[in-house]
Amino acid sequence: MIAYQCKLPPSLDYYRLEIVKQIKKTILGTKMRDFQFQLSTTNYYNFLNKFLRSEVSMDNNFYFIEALANIIHLPIFVISSLKRHKNNVLFEFKEELDKPPIILGLVERNNHEIFLPYIQSKNQLLTLESVGRLEIIAYMAKVIPETLKARPILELEIYSLLTALYSLQRYISGVKVTVLTDSRVIFRFLHFDFSFCDLLNAEFCHFSGRGMTHVQSN
Repeated sequence: MIAYQCKLPPSLDYYRLEIVKQIKKTILGTKMRDFQFQLSTTNYYNFLNKFLRSEVSMDNNFYFIEALANIIHLPIFVISSLKRHKNNVLFEFKEELDKPPIILGLVERNNHEIFLPYIQSKNQLLTLESVGRLEIIAYMAKVIPETLKARPILELEIYSLLTALYSLQRYISGVKVTVLTDSRVIFRFLHFDFSFCDLLNAEFCHFSGRGMTHVQSN
């Protein structure tokens, strides 16, 4: 929670208590009892009590994480590298909220399952040089509407750029982004209008066979 600049309560036991309350008063409790403990109320309550005493950390179906997402009113995404999740590595909770998500990685270390933040700080400054290589985590595609096909190429390039940024706003809201483009039209346009970089809070990089050139506001 600290990594995502959330205000912490006096004790982290607060979240455990609130999660158990959320489980008990919502359909999550029924799902946990029925599916994880095969209708055994005794095992269900024993597990909740162990969770309150910090003797267990997480249920196999992520009901606790779903309850936490309800409590903090933020989307939570879990990217798992566990073998049992090889057919479905991404788990999304409260994804309908229009807010930057908390992204957690689930890994196994010394026979223990550990959650690690994928983004240590949403305001962390990253450069292409420090990243080393790029990995695609999301993409979008859209057909140009018939009403826009007659527009100048610059307008179409800007339209596609704005559409992509709008579609990915959940991931980049409030964070300065780097846009990679092979569009020489946009590249030349930005040489004369740095205010567009300021408007989008973005740095633009044009890449071609000759290399990469940066364009950013002053």
